[in-house]
Amino acid sequence: MENRVGSLETLLLSKTDIESLLSIEDILLTVEDVYKSHGLGNVVSPLKTTLNLGRAGANGFMINAAAYAADFNAAGIKIAGAFPFNPTREGLPQTMAIIILMNPKTGFPLAVMDGQFITVMRTGAAAAVAAKYLSPRVQVLSILGSGAVGKATVRSFNKAFLLREIRIYDISENIARNTASMFQEQYGISLTVSRNAAICIDEADVVVTATDADNPLFPIENLKRDALVISLGSFRESPPKLVKNASSRIVDHLEQNKQRGEFSIYFQQGILNDADIYAEIGDIIGGKISPPPEGGWCVTSLIGVSSLDIVLAKKAYDAAKGALIRSSFRF
Repeated sequence: MENRVGSLETLLLSKTDIESLLSIEDILLTVEDVYKSHGLGNVVSPLKTTLNLGRAGANGFMINAAAYAADFNAAGIKIAGAFPFNPTREGLPQTMAIIILMNPKTGFPLAVMDGQFITVMRTGAAAAVAAKYLSPRVQVLSILGSGAVGKATVRSFNKAFLLREIRIYDISENIARNTASMFQEQYGISLTVSRNAAICIDEADVVVTATDADNPLFPIENLKRDALVISLGSFRESPPKLVKNASSRIVDHLEQNKQRGEFSIYFQQGILNDADIYAEIGDIIGGKISPPPEGGWCVTSLIGVSSLDIVLAKKAYDAAKGALIRSSFRF
């Protein structure tokens, strides 16, 4: 048979393209559907591989994250990295990412696209979707960290819930206030800027940590007794006493959470084992396991599953074809 590679097009999608193709509603619905598919066992999502780039002098790292989601006919890989000094030294986002979307039947690259927008937005959406099942009556939301993921979290919760109050705290009060002003001007969303983390979390129903910290961000004494705490960072953000005394612990991917995220150090030190994890969030959304009983702290670590990225990339690709976006090339 004649080689057809040269006659097939691979779409190129920029961040601007994807922002125009995926609405916050699309992202929230897709994240929930993908988690459900995980719970039903219909997703292949192997462990990510991490490439330490510390010797390059920027304390960065990259990950390779592949997934195949049969329910969505989506397969591909995301190459992403976190570079803490990018914003101040290079004028670039801290998170850098591209996604290669493949035809799961042939392996042909359907699209190469920006992965930063999808990564950031699916992370914030994941927190809101988890809260839908773990704290459905949330009224007061506290977000520690007002970077890109913190902003995505605000947008996601504001769309998913009717909240009484949204509070934010950032180590830089100026950044937090600029974030609050931006949301008021662009979305009409009112945010309360807290002077410190203790005030921010006081009596909050849901606390979301979205930072690159590797030390506890808040005192446990100010935490509401039945609060849901969602960690979106790659390292330790919650007090050890909270993790050890939580009534329930939820993860998005058990094996991945042993390597990175809120619980990883406790697994590595032998303090936690598999039996200490109540469930993966996909098992709850898919109906395999009921949500944990109310009362007591629920700590949830969402380190990120690559299937969310790949399925959202497929959604963007399908929408791009329908919108006749034709920036492409041929191998």
